[in-house]
This record gives sequence, C-alpha cells and structure tokens, in this order.
Amino acid sequence: MNNKLKQIEKRIGIFNILLITYVFVNIIQAIFTPIHDDEAYYWVYSNNLDWGYFDHPPAVALIVKIGTLFFDFELGVRFFTVFLSLLSIIAIWKLIPKEVRGYKNSALVFFGILISIPGFNMYSFITTPDVPLLFSFILYLLALKKLIEKQTLLNSMLWALTAAMLIYSKYHGGIIILLSIIVYPKLLKQWTTYLAGFIALVLISPHLYWQYTHDFISFRYHLFQRTSGVFTIDNPIGYIGGTFGILNPALFVLVILLTYKFRDLISAANRFYLRMFWGIIIFFFFYSFRSRIEAHWVVTALVPMTVILHELIVKNKKYQKSIKYIAIVSISLLIIVRFLFVFSSTFQEATLGTGKEYYASVKKVIPEDRKIVFFNSFQNASKYKFFFNEEAFSYNSVYYRKNQYDLGEYDKDFNNSKVVFKGWWNDGKLDTLRLDNNILFRYAYIDDYTIFTKVNAVIDDLPQQLKVGEHEVNISIENPYDYDIIFGKGRFPLTLRLLFQNIEEKKYFVNLSPSIEKLSGSSTYSEDVSFTIGKNIPEGEYDCQVVINYIYPQYISQKWKVKIQ
Repeated sequence: MNNKLKQIEKRIGIFNILLITYVFVNIIQAIFTPIHDDEAYYWVYSNNLDWGYFDHPPAVALIVKIGTLFFDFELGVRFFTVFLSLLSIIAIWKLIPKEVRGYKNSALVFFGILISIPGFNMYSFITTPDVPLLFSFILYLLALKKLIEKQTLLNSMLWALTAAMLIYSKYHGGIIILLSIIVYPKLLKQWTTYLAGFIALVLISPHLYWQYTHDFISFRYHLFQRTSGVFTIDNPIGYIGGTFGILNPALFVLVILLTYKFRDLISAANRFYLRMFWGIIIFFFFYSFRSRIEAHWVVTALVPMTVILHELIVKNKKYQKSIKYIAIVSISLLIIVRFLFVFSSTFQEATLGTGKEYYASVKKVIPEDRKIVFFNSFQNASKYKFFFNEEAFSYNSVYYRKNQYDLGEYDKDFNNSKVVFKGWWNDGKLDTLRLDNNILFRYAYIDDYTIFTKVNAVIDDLPQQLKVGEHEVNISIENPYDYDIIFGKGRFPLTLRLLFQNIEEKKYFVNLSPSIEKLSGSSTYSEDVSFTIGKNIPEGEYDCQVVINYIYPQYISQKWKVKIQ
C-alpha cells in the first residue's frame, strides 16, 4: 500500500496531490456552507450585470454570474471562487524563484504556510470582491516580474491588463498599484510604465464613464461617506487584531523574526515582495487613524508574506519544524471552523447571517398580493430574493447607509405597489406578530408604496453659519422618475425636512415650510422655503442634509457643513 502511494506521489507530484485535495475540500465546503449575507448581495449584483455598482466595481458580479451559469444555489455563487483559488495557488507558486522551488520539502512548506492563513482559507470558498482582487494581485505581480526582467511591448500590455483587473476587482487595487511604484521607483524611468498606464486607463474607461454617469457615487461613498475622519484608539487596535486574524499571528510574528535575522538570505527578486508586504501593512495602519479598517482589507499581504516565508524556511531547515507545528495547529483549528460553518447553526448565524429558516417563516406571513420591503438591510432583502427568487427591497434611512438598492431600477417593481414593510423598532409605527420561530415580526401594510431614492435636492444659498430663529433658503428638487411623488397623504405621509447631524452622529430634524404637495414626474421643483433653528439644537458644527420623511427619514441630498451659533 505504501509503495503504491509512493508511486502515485512520484507520478503526480506532492504539489499536485495537495492542490487537488485542497480544491476538492473547497468544493464540498462551497456546497454545504449556507450563503453569507454579502454573497447574496453580490448575487443580486449579478442579476443585472453593469460596469459598476454602488459599493464595488463589477468583477465580483461577473464571477458570480459565471458560476450561476453552471450551478444553482450556493455552489453557483462560489464555483468560480473555488476555481480562482486553484489558479491563485499555482500563480503564487510561480512567483517563487525556480531555484527556491527546487529545495527539499519546498511544496510541503509552501502549502503549510498558505493553508495556515485564515484569509486564504476564507476566500477559497466564500465569494466577495477580495477574491478577484487577490487573484488579480498575484497576476499583477507576475506581470510586473516579467516587465522588470524584460522591457517589451507585450510585457507592458500584460502589466496594464492586470492593473485594470485590480481596479475592476476592488478600489484598493489602486493603492496596490501606487505602492508597487513607490517600493520600486525605477519603474518611473521606464517608457513601458507610461504605456501601461495609458492602456490600463483605456481598459477601465467603461467603469470611469459609469461612475461619471452616476455622479461618482462609489468614490464619494468610499472616500467621504464611510470614513468618519475622527481618530479613536479603537481603530488602530482593531486593525492590528484584524490583521493578525486574517494573516495568522504566528506566521506574522515568524515573518518579522526571520526577515530580521536572515535578511541577507532573501533573494533580490523577493526583496520587492518584502517591501510590498510592509507597504500594505503600514499603509492601512496609518489609514486606521482616520477610519475603521475592515480586517480583510489587508488580505493581499498574504501573497508576499507566503513568498518571503517560504524562501527563508526552505533555506533554514531548523525552522521547517516551526512551520510544521504552526501548520498542524492552524490547519486543525481551521478544519474545526470549516466544520462549524456546515454543522453549527449558532456559528452560521454569527458569521454568515440569518439562515433560510428565518426567511421561510417571514415568507409565510407575506400575503401573495404583496411584496416585501426590509428596513435598513440590503442583506435581508438580498437573502430573501436569493432563497425564494422573489423581489425584495431595502428601504435605507438616515440611520443606515445607502447601497445598491438606492441605485437599481426598483421603481419599476415597487412604486405604487402593495407591500409589507418589515421594520425593527418598537416605536408605535408598526404592528407586531410572532413568527413560527417565536421571533417578533414588526410590520406595516402599505397599499401604495412610494419609491423616491433617486430624488435629488440642492440648496445653493444655505448659510455656513446659522443662529437660533427663522431662516429662508431656495431649494431645488429634481424628480427623475416618470411618475408624480405625492406628499402629505396616506398612513405614512411624505414630508420634507432638514437634518442636522453632529460629529457624535446625534440627529436633529427641522421642518421646511411651506410643505410640498407634489413633485411632478421628470421635472424640477424650485421654491423659497423657511425653517426654524430651535434652542433644542446645541451650538456646534453639523452636517446638514435634505431628507424626505416617509416611514423613517431618507437622505435626498449631499452634505453641507454648517455651524450653529
């Protein structure tokens, strides 16, 4: 039996055996792990392929779409992710210098490192924009490696293609491109760099045009709306903890130790990867002083970390025992986590979101002639649609954030429709019943639901300083829909207000008068209106926005900085 195994290993190779085993495990995992909240959201993306989406570029929608052409349910959403993990392993292996790959136990060390990394495990079967980003980053490094070795037109074009793939995957790809030029400034002296930049710009021009036609909505969201700009010590501390969690703390400490002790053993080619590794880590560390960093933002750092650690360990036999123990402990823990994803409903709900049983109990109480609108939850709306292939919508108020449901053509399916509005709060606005699983379901029946997410208001003459008392401004409101929007009628009448929000995110609402009765379809309303700043609003600096109050208030304008004195 042992001789047969040795013959198989010799014929196929240990690298290929480990690769096939890992991919097989990921396919099984992809089938039996319930859908993640965000995966359902990206599946909604894939139903309407476009050059861009509110939160992300289009690559994640494309890989989901390709998978669903071949398979249904979770495997369809994840199939191409598993395939890209296969290609990623092969491509990272190609990044390692050929002479280093020839060392004894090289393949075992490589897999011992890579499969011990939680981030790589996660993005081998869970579909997010980080999956195409990680794969594109590896191809980007391969293309850059070829370009540095030989300045040719073809190599420049390949580098441009991979740079464009990075941008189409996730906007963090732009940071990676800038970091690569910073850590290898010789690129600025080469004509191929500028040619590649021009080609990449042409390749991403459809996405840039999409951003232009949508008022650069994604850029405004990521650069200004999701970042507070206020320092809190929790952010850098959280960043450090999250980075350890994604990259494996033992491997992170080991790479610091080995690069300090054996820096001279790092080949010239791999020194670039060392600088890229620290570039990614340091950039996001400093960025954490401005905003909260999500742990997965540093997932690309696992690529240079793997290449560097692999070289230093195969060249230092005594550390092969260390990586053996790290791999055994880490992979054992990750196997337990993988089992929990499949068999533990408590773990599934904590990590993947609410399961199908909950949505099935919700569906039971929705009359056949009504659609469902979830309050402040693009995840709930997406999962409901994924499980039952029925239309669902997310009403995103000022207590939440905007998302793809504010951008899509949902007016065609939901405006003036009979809906069940599914809320959360016990504030007297909603009715209550208990579902089969004894969970409270807060809801309201609305017979003529109004969609107004794309309505846009502008106040040109809003003073930067406001005092207690009455003020008058001119407001312009554009209604891009082909239907009228009626104010002041129904169970939840629409009213126009100003929202003042301070740095602590405390909100104060002020009514505008005279109240609007109707916004005619495909037209712009303009009128002088007045509002009163009461003594209940403390002095200080505020973000001011126009909102329409429906069931709950929703933004319909950009922010303006004002100071109340």
